[in-house]
Amino acid sequence: MSSYENYNEIAERYDKTRSAIGTEIILGCLARSPKALKEQTVLDAGCGTGNYVKALLPYIGKLNAVDSNETMLSVAKGKMPAAMTNGLVDFHEGNIERLPYDDDMFDGAMLNQILHHMGDDASNGFAHHLQVFQELARVLKRTGVLVINICTRTQLRQGFWFYHLIPAALEDMTQRHVPLSTMVRLLREAGFVTRQRFVPVDAVMQGEAYFNPRGPLDPVWRAGDSIWTLVEPEKLNKTMQLVREWNRPGTLQDFVYEHDAMRQHVGQTSFIFAQKI
Repeated sequence: MSSYENYNEIAERYDKTRSAIGTEIILGCLARSPKALKEQTVLDAGCGTGNYVKALLPYIGKLNAVDSNETMLSVAKGKMPAAMTNGLVDFHEGNIERLPYDDDMFDGAMLNQILHHMGDDASNGFAHHLQVFQELARVLKRTGVLVINICTRTQLRQGFWFYHLIPAALEDMTQRHVPLSTMVRLLREAGFVTRQRFVPVDAVMQGEAYFNPRGPLDPVWRAGDSIWTLVEPEKLNKTMQLVREWNRPGTLQDFVYEHDAMRQHVGQTSFIFAQKI
């Protein structure tokens, strides 16, 4: 469903540098439901390659997962065939703006790093975001829990050292991310109340690979962050040349150290806990 990334091309490489972070936060939010975790039916809307589904599988009674990309779903299904056979996980191909589920079906739902792919920005008032929230409100039971895993604009600008190599793409990506104040308003319009925000400051989306200063030179490394799709080919070539030049005298390490300093204070992602009213 991405408005700019072709996940058919990178699905097989995506997990090389991506994993499910903040799962303990998601579980903590879901535990606020009246039902015990093992009694809950939970939806992963925009599940991608299923990292979060697999991570939550041991704790949740039943998981449903939906994504519009057939290739990403194929990778996800390959990770947990036994759980599918046993009826613990169901995967569906579909659009999160028109979820293929009945009303009042789920005890909880999660959106993990998916909303910036909607193609929204301030010019349309993030209308597609609102439609997604309305759909989630439709399929969630009363008091159902919604957890949104999203980068704030501050985190985008200060939480990723390599984003400073590609400032035009960073600005484009920033505009695709809804401001938190706007998101709270849209959630309220859709029928949710926002309860809390959690920031796991020590968690990095790419794991240990994030700290590799030569990472931007590797297409597999870049596949773990869709921002690289927003970099024009000519600018990408210039960025790669710059990284190679800086690497020789050790300047690149200094660049990483300087531009990664704020990440330890602002984190890379935020988890928003909301509840249907």
